[in-house]
Amino acid sequence: MSDAPYETPYSADVARKSGSNFYWSFFFLPKSKKNAIFAVYAFSRLVDDAVDEAPDEAKARAEIALWRRRLAACYGEGDIADAALAHPLLPELKQTVALFSIPRAYFDDLITGMEMDLAKKRYASFDELETYCYHVASTIGLLCNHLFGYRDEEAAHRYAVLLGKAFQLTNIIRDVGKDAKLGRIYLPKEDLDRFGVSENDVLEGRASENFRRLMGFEAERASDYFARAFAALPQAKRKKIVPAEMMAAFYQSLLKKTCAQNFPVLERKVSLSGLEKAALAAKTLVGAI
Repeated sequence: MSDAPYETPYSADVARKSGSNFYWSFFFLPKSKKNAIFAVYAFSRLVDDAVDEAPDEAKARAEIALWRRRLAACYGEGDIADAALAHPLLPELKQTVALFSIPRAYFDDLITGMEMDLAKKRYASFDELETYCYHVASTIGLLCNHLFGYRDEEAAHRYAVLLGKAFQLTNIIRDVGKDAKLGRIYLPKEDLDRFGVSENDVLEGRASENFRRLMGFEAERASDYFARAFAALPQAKRKKIVPAEMMAAFYQSLLKKTCAQNFPVLERKVSLSGLEKAALAAKTLVGAI
């Protein structure tokens, strides 16, 4: 496959406007890979927004069904120029999946993850939550593996799956308060019970010592997923997946910062400053040389 650059102005704009850490992890890539990741990221962002911004569940499910049809058209099952499917992302996504031979299954799994947010606002066990983390986060890593030439390597597959789960667990810790305001609790019920924290404690923002112990437990679990991901793929190969390594640096630092501040997540969202992100990005780039 040629590494010649191609243009993805729409998806690049979606990524830029999102304000996500992902945008800056893409910025330093060769143009062809950067544009491909923009297309993949924009798909994820737009499907997620279609669910979160829908006025009701029926509308959200209709939006998901439409995105499934659009995805099918990008794989030749329909016409992306069909007025019923038309969207500015589709030409860029169709070009990307063709150039990089990306399996449709990972996109389908990602949509399933977005759909899970319509049906589930509670998780009884970590096994249930881990399945959700795979669908909404690990799938992104598996898609990116194809962009970096790790299509069939088991170690790279395991790295992507584990790292995605580490990212999503970190997001869940960071967003406990935000999610509670939406009536969602991603922390497994079995963990709440183990540490003597009730659902009402979370929904009403009661930051007890028991709650902080619970969050410490979840942070250790996320840290373990980071360690297992790094152990799965040799460092020399990880250096070739610069966005994943940069995102890992961002998320690990965010997790450590949240722990150092004793988990103020019910009151506010912990984040990294622009300076912190720039320093981590520079360190990752130097390490990749």
